[in-house]
Amino acid sequence: MKRQHIGAIAGVLLAMAAPAFGQAPAPLPSVSQADHEAIGASVRRQLTACWSLPAGFEGRAVEVTVVFLGNGELVGEPRVTPQGGKAADKLAPLVASAVRAIKRCAPFEGLESLGARAHERFSIAVNFQS
Repeated sequence: MKRQHIGAIAGVLLAMAAPAFGQAPAPLPSVSQADHEAIGASVRRQLTACWSLPAGFEGRAVEVTVVFLGNGELVGEPRVTPQGGKAADKLAPLVASAVRAIKRCAPFEGLESLGARAHERFSIAVNFQS
């Protein structure tokens, strides 16, 4: 299989974890846009190192939404959206390779050094394409 690069991250969204024991959380400074971009770029680099494009899927793409905590742990299963109106079953090997890469790479490393707090929740959309 030929090693390929992952397309651009479509976006990074922040969602805060629920407060413990029903107490209101103390206000925390939000992660800056630059930190969001650095965190997204770090996850993309890590996924690039874990992913290989399956043979016969050149020129095709799937978008995967990945939810994770600032400590790098995945939250739930990655959500896959085929692009270009392609049926998911026709892209099954491409989808499977993207999901495997995400699970193999998790937990993502070094996010706290980029400004993420350990239990802060992030959601990014990543385009896996040749």
